[in-house]
Formats: sequence, C-alpha cells, structure tokens
Amino acid sequence: MKTRPPLTFDNVTPAQFEQLREEAQAQGISISGPTGEAEKLGVRVSWAYKNNNLTLQVLHVPFLLSPDNIELRFKAMVQKVQA
Repeated sequence: MKTRPPLTFDNVTPAQFEQLREEAQAQGISISGPTGEAEKLGVRVSWAYKNNNLTLQVLHVPFLLSPDNIELRFKAMVQKVQA
C-alpha cells in the first residue's frame, strides 16, 4: 500500500479527543496517549494530538479493505464529536 497523506483536524478540544479515544477503545482500538500507533485486524494507524490539532494516518490496510473507507470512518468519528 502506498503511503497515504495524513488527515488533519483542527480545533479538537481535549474533551473531544477524550471522546474519540473512548469511541476507539469501544471498537477495540487502544489509544493510550496523545501520540502513537495501533493495529486491529491488519489495519494500522498512527495519531498525534497536540495544541488542539489531531493528525491521523492510515499506515497499512489489508488487501481486501479500502483505505478510503477507513479514512471516511475516521472523518465521521471526528465530525460526530465536533458537532
């Protein structure tokens, strides 16, 4: 898989980041701090949260999954907590 550009979200408050962390945890993805990497079912992602900016990047997706769909799910999660 080619390296995909990171997704950047501005104005994510600490409370919103905590909501995202809890949502990810509920889906079996452990986000243990402001930066890191996680993997579930072959999908590997990285994140960095600093100064109310969140960057997410899809690092690896198994052959049968679409990276676009994974990114759409991330976008939807962030939009949900920012609504």
